[in-house]
Amino acid sequence: MPTITSAGIGSGLDVNGLVTQLIAAERTPTANRLDKREAALQAQVSALGSFKSALADFRTAAGALDDPGRFTALKASVGDGSLFSATTSSAAATGSYSIDVQSLAQAQRLSTARYAAVTDAVGTGTLTFRFGSYDAGGTTFTPNPERAARTVTIAAADNSLAGIRDAINAADIGVTAKLVGDSGGYRLVLGSDASGASNAIEVTGIAGLTYSAASKDLTQTIAAADARLVVDGLDIRSATNAVTGVVPGVTLDLKKADPGNPTTLTISRDSAGASAAVKGFVDGYNKFVALTKQLTAYDADSGSAGALLGDATVRGVQSELRRLLGTRLTGADSAFTTLSDIGISTKADGTLALDTARFGKALDADAEGVAGLFARNGRSRDALIDFVQSGSATVPGRYGVRVDTLASRSSLTAGALGSLTVDAGNDTLALRVDGVLSGSVQLTHKTYASGDALAAEIQSRINASSALLAAGAAVSVSYAGGALTFTSQRYGSASNIAITAVGTTSAATLGLATATGAAGVDVAGAIGGTTASGRGQRLTANAGGATGIALDVRGGSTGTRGDVTVSDGIMARLDDYLDAVLGAGGTLEARSKGLDARVKDVDDDRARLETRLAGLEANYRRQFNALDELMSRMQATGNFLTQQLANLGKKD
Repeated sequence: MPTITSAGIGSGLDVNGLVTQLIAAERTPTANRLDKREAALQAQVSALGSFKSALADFRTAAGALDDPGRFTALKASVGDGSLFSATTSSAAATGSYSIDVQSLAQAQRLSTARYAAVTDAVGTGTLTFRFGSYDAGGTTFTPNPERAARTVTIAAADNSLAGIRDAINAADIGVTAKLVGDSGGYRLVLGSDASGASNAIEVTGIAGLTYSAASKDLTQTIAAADARLVVDGLDIRSATNAVTGVVPGVTLDLKKADPGNPTTLTISRDSAGASAAVKGFVDGYNKFVALTKQLTAYDADSGSAGALLGDATVRGVQSELRRLLGTRLTGADSAFTTLSDIGISTKADGTLALDTARFGKALDADAEGVAGLFARNGRSRDALIDFVQSGSATVPGRYGVRVDTLASRSSLTAGALGSLTVDAGNDTLALRVDGVLSGSVQLTHKTYASGDALAAEIQSRINASSALLAAGAAVSVSYAGGALTFTSQRYGSASNIAITAVGTTSAATLGLATATGAAGVDVAGAIGGTTASGRGQRLTANAGGATGIALDVRGGSTGTRGDVTVSDGIMARLDDYLDAVLGAGGTLEARSKGLDARVKDVDDDRARLETRLAGLEANYRRQFNALDELMSRMQATGNFLTQQLANLGKKD
């Protein structure tokens, strides 16, 4: 305690100095204790922030493993990259192919005669565009059943080369019009937006702008053509230079033809992305472990300790992470059930080690199994049943699948086809498809070469309905057994089709009459022994541990259809836990709030100390002021007595 000093006594008493030193003596030890406590708490707050940041960084690194596609990805390598490039999807499989690019796909181009100016009149009326293919001599046109006919009205205001160009382009019908000039004038060039032999243009309606099997006012400058290639000795044609379906799961983007000089396409496992993600996960965890050790360390020689030494929250997070990373996965349809199975082991110091060679072998042996170890995943044993998703309530495990009813589409078969000729008596019909009215459908007047050709015309015209296009409804029309059959392209109970209006002679000639087809049926069955709900081809479990599992049943037979296996994956569990730790209202936020409250308690203790010292100071001042006054009176009395004694001596 500081020594109390005074400038004097009596009226010369240094009251301020005495009170200041006494109050300082009272304040110093308590204030030092509070400062030390606050410094320790602030160090804990800072350390907890670093701990939380490191944990969040680890979660980010681990999140890269929560995508099954990262482990099952394949890569494509092309011997001569100048001929084509290749990309893979999840449906690809490893293998090698010989590919000879014979020719590239082309989109048709048609040109008008030369006009002196872009403002020259051409004609008015309605241009009708159909898409399909011509025979070698250009004398027969076969409509493409997948593309609807389209019309463009050319009004008087549009009656010029430039006006017709703008009207066609504004209609957005799959045909692009442009003007090309030379020294002699201008030509209007029409081009199909889609390449391929089946996407050639037939245009009729205005003289000077027709191109059909019967009339060719326009000149073909580039013929519609398919890409041709030979894959492992098989001749392949494609309407586009983006070739799909030839090699399953692979898209070939053709760049150049080089007939007779094949190159090699190799599909192999793309392990680099998966290896990088796993390495990032291991490194992220090890950085977290290293920082945690630093924050909880104790040096016996110096006696110094980390700010979070002994922190129960930190110990709890460490313990749970170790448990999660060491847990054996249940419900997995794979030999890989722990991290050690794929080459990730725990060392004596608590960090992880990655055996890249072992991991690579595991990936090559069962990429889906490795993906299932990390990510929430599911597998169906039936090739015609696709696993779509599981839900938060799904319990990992194996669930039997039973299909009681396969989904179907609504269809309607007309009467016997009596004629292949469409004329004014049978050129219209109207339908209701999946609850949507098509409006009146107009067929092209002609005698068709076959029932299939007539079916293609009817399908093309129906699917061109703006109402059906807007609703995403469509039909397929086929010819078999001497009759036309109309089928909705939608599956399930929402699938329905009806013919609501026909021409006066349609029944006698085309077999068409107003009628309603049988509605489609939703898939029905059970997942995990419990009846599931069906909508279209989608079967969804709503009860028991299978709740949330959704499957697409694309075909096959009724009855038992094998199992579907669902596993949460280590990362799914880890993410759920880290969300509870790092998220709003989570474990670390609660701990942080607790430390903040303790810091506030220190501030409150300081305030209480100052209040107590203020009262003590006032008390000291009253006491010392009274003492000062007493001493002053005593000094006055002494002076008086001294004077009186001196006077007594003088009288003698």
